Amino acid sequence: MKQLLILWLVAASCTSQQSATEPTKEKASTHTDTAVVTKTMTGEKWKADDVTKKNVAAMQQVVNDSKYASRENGKELYARMQSGVDTLIAQCKMQGAAHEALHGWLEKVLKEMKDIKEEPEEYAEAYAALKKHINSFNDVFE
Repeated sequence: MKQLLILWLVAASCTSQQSATEPTKEKASTHTDTAVVTKTMTGEKWKADDVTKKNVAAMQQVVNDSKYASRENGKELYARMQSGVDTLIAQCKMQGAAHEALHGWLEKVLKEMKDIKEEPEEYAEAYAALKKHINSFNDVFE
């Protein structure tokens, strides 16, 4: 339920209308990684604004801290990542197709965070997946 609220807040806080100066790009689906994969397969990256890049870098710093490899620190990791997501959402100003691609990227982050919170017996796998996905931001966005 909390993830639905977060996704609703993302949609409400960020406009998805394309700016007049932004070239038309294929629309990203928030339910799949299709557009993200399609764009990166051509060697292109989505444009992210400086605030988004700063907030994701802070999340990357958290997830890359080796203390979170231990399941005992899973609750703290979840709390810090949730705070990072909340900040990212609150400060979101991106628009257009890049904004939709960010939604798709963020959906997967939220799913992996949920796995960390709700699947403690599979913490190592969930942590590795979250770390890999958070760090993939730089492969998909510039």
